[in-house]
Amino acid sequence: MNETHLKALHRAAQLEGGVSSLASRLGVSEQSLLLWMDAKASVPPAVFLKLVDLLLAADMSGLQARDAAAQPRVLVVDDDLGGAYSLARVIKQMGHAVETATSGAAALEMARRLRPDVIFLDLRMPDMDGVSVAERLRAEGLDAQIIAATAYGSEEDRLRTALAGFKAHLLKPVDPKSLQGLLPPRS
Repeated sequence: MNETHLKALHRAAQLEGGVSSLASRLGVSEQSLLLWMDAKASVPPAVFLKLVDLLLAADMSGLQARDAAAQPRVLVVDDDLGGAYSLARVIKQMGHAVETATSGAAALEMARRLRPDVIFLDLRMPDMDGVSVAERLRAEGLDAQIIAATAYGSEEDRLRTALAGFKAHLLKPVDPKSLQGLLPPRS
């Protein structure tokens, strides 16, 4: 038995959560798998190909998860679909992972799930205003940088966002150049 085959079998069993799970994934009996793992029989070529595919899929999944974890996560919240997607497109072009939400309630749900690093938040939405969303997220312990992306730029609006802990107050349409210092660098 080839030592590489043995290592591949043991690693796959570990990845799959044990011999029983691996045998099931490969479509073989546990007894056959144990014989191969003890180097008492040779792995048939067709089974070895399945094993290689399984290991490659696990490696690719791990690489994608690592890349996603290294990339700053951005959430754009705007009840205007066009505005949300326009800003999201610019952020994606800058190389950042971005999701969108179109209501305060959806923003809360997505922020809890995604744990974004940066949130661009519209101030006036029908179900909940942006300041209320920001306050709820802060109360729940979310440590994202929150940036107002709004059509409202009065002194009163700017004061409200400043008091609520927003990092910046941008007017829509957001100038892509103004995003440079607000987005964290990509890893």
